[in-house]
Amino acid sequence: MSRVSKFLSNKSIAFQIWIVFSAMMLLIIGMLVTMSLLNFKNFLYDKAFEVIESAQKNAIINIKENNGYIQLPNIDSDTDNDKRPLHHIIYPSNSNENIDHILSDKQSSENLWNKVLIQYKNQKTDSQRYTYAGNDDELFYVITKYSSNEKSGFIFSYTRDVQAEKLYKQIARKIILMTIIASFFSLIIVRKLAGYLSKPIKSLKENVEKIGQKEWNTPISVDRKDEIGELSEAIESMRQQLVKNDEAQQWMLQNISHELKTPVMVIRSYAQSVGDGIFPKGDLSSTMLTIDSEAERLEKRIKDLLYLTKLDYLLQHKRIEELINMKELIEETVDRFRFRREELNWKLELENIIILGDYEQWKVVVENILENSIRYSRSKVRISVKTSSDSILLEIYNDGEFIEESSLNELFKPFKKGKKGKFGLGLAIAKRIIESYDGHIWAANENVGVSFKIELKK
Repeated sequence: MSRVSKFLSNKSIAFQIWIVFSAMMLLIIGMLVTMSLLNFKNFLYDKAFEVIESAQKNAIINIKENNGYIQLPNIDSDTDNDKRPLHHIIYPSNSNENIDHILSDKQSSENLWNKVLIQYKNQKTDSQRYTYAGNDDELFYVITKYSSNEKSGFIFSYTRDVQAEKLYKQIARKIILMTIIASFFSLIIVRKLAGYLSKPIKSLKENVEKIGQKEWNTPISVDRKDEIGELSEAIESMRQQLVKNDEAQQWMLQNISHELKTPVMVIRSYAQSVGDGIFPKGDLSSTMLTIDSEAERLEKRIKDLLYLTKLDYLLQHKRIEELINMKELIEETVDRFRFRREELNWKLELENIIILGDYEQWKVVVENILENSIRYSRSKVRISVKTSSDSILLEIYNDGEFIEESSLNELFKPFKKGKKGKFGLGLAIAKRIIESYDGHIWAANENVGVSFKIELKK
């Protein structure tokens, strides 16, 4: 079986379908033909035996009416208009003369008779049917036991039913011929069916090969509602996603080059000016401060880009999780951020909540959202952590300007800029981490200010 599977697996789908369907159809046709021929043969045999048994009953009646053993002549049957030669031998009354002519030669006849005597002795029922097939003879016979006037024996009735055998062979030849013709046309139909089923698969194969070569601008469509149609829809969905990913990648590369090029140009131009004895900011100290600021800006962007790339790898592998006290993590992060804008009013409403996760990743989440909040806040930042029966809610609020409704869902996309021109990898990184924990992050405008909310399932 494994060899057949290996052989088929190296062939085309059309060939596999054709072979399997053909084998099934030929097997079914073969079984039907065999059963039909056997049933027809049994019918002919039953008919022959019925004729013998009917004539044999009359012979037994004659024996009993004559109160002994009588000599029965060989007769032709006349049962239901069925004409065939029948012969009877009564044992032990008949002479050996009748025995010698049962078959075409004397020796074969004696051998058969000896077999009949053995069958008579071993026979458990009063009457039983038998068949004999020799080189030149086909014989149907019935052995029926009888008893009369305290004497017993048996009647051996037989016929050479050549007609039944000829009829069976004629019908068998016709059925086999019809089977061959039906099988031939069945194979043609199955071949057409295999081509019909494999055609869309070949089309999908060609389209997938094009996708592999990044030729994915042509939509994939198969007008079917079966499993092949579902496969086509899945491949089309994959194609659309690949197109979107490719466009996003190109867009990201353009933004990366732009975002990195700007501080590099400022640093380079300022450095050249200082080398020429010119101070763009009026003095050396201010000029060097600008160079340092742009270098810091460049370092932050490179760091975020590297972390975003690293994050793709980390999220695809099993992370090392530990128990994290969210209250302590937030308090530690706030202490490090206070000095950036000392004029802000910080309010913390933190429950002592423990979650399971990667400490460094959650540290990055809190830092990125806080950095965004203090950048736009006017005077206040509020952080709260609360629990409900089935979730944990972390909210970071700032009293800065509203965000346009159309932009609320765009904030978490890479390189999305705010009003102050800061490019947005931080929120994109935070979103990726939170979603890896089956969490949800969103931004919402409040009566005054904006809140970033994170919801985690317990």
